[in-house]
Amino acid sequence: MNDCGKRRNAIRNGDYVNEIEPSMKNVISDTKKSRGRPARLDKAQAVTIAEQLFHQDGYDQLGVSTICDALGVGQPALYRLFGNKAGLFEAVLERYLTTPHATFISEQVERSETPDELARNILLSAAEIYTNDPIRRGCLAMETTYGSADKAAQLTANHLVEQTRSMLAQQFKTLGAKDADARANAILVVLRGLSSEARIGRSKESLQDAVSVLIA
Repeated sequence: MNDCGKRRNAIRNGDYVNEIEPSMKNVISDTKKSRGRPARLDKAQAVTIAEQLFHQDGYDQLGVSTICDALGVGQPALYRLFGNKAGLFEAVLERYLTTPHATFISEQVERSETPDELARNILLSAAEIYTNDPIRRGCLAMETTYGSADKAAQLTANHLVEQTRSMLAQQFKTLGAKDADARANAILVVLRGLSSEARIGRSKESLQDAVSVLIA
């Protein structure tokens, strides 16, 4: 079994607690205890665990039965709360917007004072953020925009990416860049590349070295 499979099974069994955020330890432990008897599905708990599973396996590879097994509930309970898998994913992305995987871009928008500084700071930060968690490698939204056959999930992810593109274009204009739209597009292209490289195990240092060469 490869590393992804081992981690997926560990999440499902509630044993992969030493490498995840402390707030998740009790959540997974409680879910594990509830397995084997009817359980009332908690939305926040479901979204938190599902985010890790989507990150680990990818949208298309993650089955509903695997999600339900990790949550300790049957599929009807999941469907009642989210409608379908795409509905759960939409809720996951809403939460994702509040995590460092998404907020680092807006943070650099606020801090950077020139177009070049903005580009450099975003890309170097992405190289770090995309690699600093063994489960949440890469960008969940970007990986889904081109890696999923589910049109509903793809549309949700694309909407998030386009919001980011618009925000970057506006900020580049504010900072005086005449080619603001092109710069925003370029950032998104490189972010996709960084995300994909992080997903296959590239280190923070190798990605940051690549960024440094690119924007030198």
